[in-house]
Amino acid sequence: MKISKIGIAVLLASILVFVGSSLCQAADMTKGELASILVNKLGITMPNNTDNLSDSEIYAIQSKLLAERGITLFSKAGSNWKVFSCDLANVLYDALVGPNQVSIQAKFDYLTDKGYMAANPDYKCEIMNADDVLSILNIPELSSAIAQAYSAPNVFGTTGAGPGEVAGGGAGIPPAPENPEMEGIASPI
Repeated sequence: MKISKIGIAVLLASILVFVGSSLCQAADMTKGELASILVNKLGITMPNNTDNLSDSEIYAIQSKLLAERGITLFSKAGSNWKVFSCDLANVLYDALVGPNQVSIQAKFDYLTDKGYMAANPDYKCEIMNADDVLSILNIPELSSAIAQAYSAPNVFGTTGAGPGEVAGGGAGIPPAPENPEMEGIASPI
């Protein structure tokens, strides 16, 4: 069987398109990457002398610093674990409102109503790639709301404690209402 030069060119072009589209897809974001971004975005100061620490040691420090501010997701997860949409919803809700015992559905609804996350009518917990997470975290209104929540004075008159300790309860952001239709549906996490 003889293959023409055009046939070879079409075959090579098809291979390049397939390989190129595979290579251009954004990598899935890990919890280690998200923790690092949040530490920077929240203006949390890392201790001195962390230059020679391993990635896992840095992640442990970041997890502890975030947990002190009410964001506990990272304390229970490995740094190489993938970020799911429900993880991001939990982290954003806790950063904006403070840790509350509301359903993941209520958190998704709250964040969707604010325009921070796309609608998720089935409340699916899906792996998120880095581009999608970064595009959400770079929404100016979200960045401002997070900055406001973490700069408001708490009941002791200091700043930067996080929304869970803010006088008046959450930097003026009310907790998301429970959705009675979702009562009894188990949270995916």
